[in-house]
Amino acid sequence: MKSILIVDDSEMARAAMGFSLKVKNYSVLDSANGNDAIRKLTENPDIGVIITDLNMPEMSGIELIRHIREKMGNKTIPIYVLTTDVTAGKEVLEKGATGFLLKSSRTSEEVQNVIKIYIF
Repeated sequence: MKSILIVDDSEMARAAMGFSLKVKNYSVLDSANGNDAIRKLTENPDIGVIITDLNMPEMSGIELIRHIREKMGNKTIPIYVLTTDVTAGKEVLEKGATGFLLKSSRTSEEVQNVIKIYIF
């Protein structure tokens, strides 16, 4: 089974999302920032989808997407961005994200629906 990488500078957000996926028996890795996410992606070729926050210190979600798509040459891994702003969500699509999800009380549910598409 492929793993899911959750990237968010909020420990609570990573824990909540990770828990909701682990109880569904998904394999979950998490990173507090984009630099760590790149390291984990390099070390774990079984990552099947990335869920990332947009605004993070060190490396934003957009910078992470750019690095994965351009510098790592990975054009196929699905990358979804979590945001509170529809305009920002549309911008990440132009930068190479596969999609975006609006943060809400249903975020974990929506993430699970996205994961079902890519993880068998």
